[in-house]
Amino acid sequence: MVCCVRVPSDKKAGRRLQEVQTYTTMTRSLLSMSDRLRCLGVTRVVMEATSGYVRREGA
Repeated sequence: MVCCVRVPSDKKAGRRLQEVQTYTTMTRSLLSMSDRLRCLGVTRVVMEATSGYVRREGA
């Protein structure tokens, strides 16, 4: 999973800090992502799925 964070820059007014980080879907990795988002002050999260999905017969 790729997480892109854009938060206001504390060094340049009117600019944004952008951070892109890849995480696995394992619990420890997701908790790490949650901690990082909390440290950055993120209060709103949006999820986008960009993968194809296969539906099997009889499922």
